[in-house]
Amino acid sequence: MTSSEADARIVIDQLLRQAQWNPADKSQVRTEVTVQDLEGRGNRSRSGSSVAASTTGTYRVGTEGGGQRRGRADYVLFTQNGRPLAVIESKKRAFEPYQAKQQALPYAQRIGAPFIFLTNGELIYFWDYQNDDARVVSSFFSQRDLERLVEMRSTRKPLATVELPEYYVRQGETRLVRPYQ
Repeated sequence: MTSSEADARIVIDQLLRQAQWNPADKSQVRTEVTVQDLEGRGNRSRSGSSVAASTTGTYRVGTEGGGQRRGRADYVLFTQNGRPLAVIESKKRAFEPYQAKQQALPYAQRIGAPFIFLTNGELIYFWDYQNDDARVVSSFFSQRDLERLVEMRSTRKPLATVELPEYYVRQGETRLVRPYQ
């Protein structure tokens, strides 16, 4: 017997609580968030698209040449200041959640969420879609952890620009870096 997506959501709510999210607090977690494309509405960004959020949780994105499409993100997790942080795509247990990548990606892109979780309640994938492929994780990340990942992105430097020290400390002893190091 296979369980339904509603059964998976009960498990997902519990997993969110374990990761210090409060599914009942709509400033942290919203469910069934409507995401739609509306040609020619809203303020345009540099990419030619616009995002306008309403208090009802509907996100509208105008795209050049796009038709009108609509979808629902199962869950959206928010930062402390109310910006979308992650989309969670929920599937029933019989479904391999990795296969929902292309369903969740437009939702996250349209609302500006940098991360995606794909889950069926048993298996959880975390996807930083701008940098990596989805990978299996043991639990959802906390709000603090996700916000830290966003901060790390903004302060990241290319490795070639990092200054190398002439000395380092090992076991309390200062040592000179060798040329091959």
